[in-house]
Amino acid sequence: MEYLEQNPRASRWSHSKSIGHVLPYRKELDAIIINEVCWMPYSHHRDYRPFEDITLYSGWLKWGTYKQAHLPERVLRQYGHVQHIPRSPQHVTSVVISLEEIDDIWLHYANYVVDVAAIGHQQEHSIDCEDGYMQWFSRISHPLIIPPQERETSKVPQMQPATISHYPSINGPHFVGETCKSCKKIYDILQMVFDRRLAIEGTEIWDITRQALIMARVGSGEKFTHQKGRKG
Repeated sequence: MEYLEQNPRASRWSHSKSIGHVLPYRKELDAIIINEVCWMPYSHHRDYRPFEDITLYSGWLKWGTYKQAHLPERVLRQYGHVQHIPRSPQHVTSVVISLEEIDDIWLHYANYVVDVAAIGHQQEHSIDCEDGYMQWFSRISHPLIIPPQERETSKVPQMQPATISHYPSINGPHFVGETCKSCKKIYDILQMVFDRRLAIEGTEIWDITRQALIMARVGSGEKFTHQKGRKG
């Protein structure tokens, strides 16, 4: 509550040093859905701290005797740009340079900033990414912080790949007059996942999301239609 906008944005949050708090945070992060993510956390902070080109410097940074790679091209959505498939971190980390060389590179940082002009700006949504990015991301990343083997999977019912025949017709007796506003909201969110290709066909998350979408359609009273060229 003591945070002031003119302070560094990172000072907006405090954290506990207790190890016991780590697992709840990880569970919350695993449960977060796409429309709950703040993709541009600095957008309301620019009046106090204007954006500087040096922020898009890509390469080695140093602090004392420590050095760390800084690769803003991997999080372009935080800077208001469409996310593209970035280069491998090894383009930076495989090159062994001294602390003195980092100083020299930093003095000429303009030669090492991400070329956002070649990438392009966002046009509509802050989660926009180029075609093929989500397929690439699903191959090189993992969807959960907590590994599946560490979860209490015995309490979670196993979900089978969805087919329309698994669910009764929305005109059936079980659903007459039982449409649900919450289901409609869930349906809209899940449909957005497919429309923006955030779920990749052939992956487990695609099957699970599609099953949930069908159930949300049934609960909200939406008729199930499969549009040509549209996944889900």
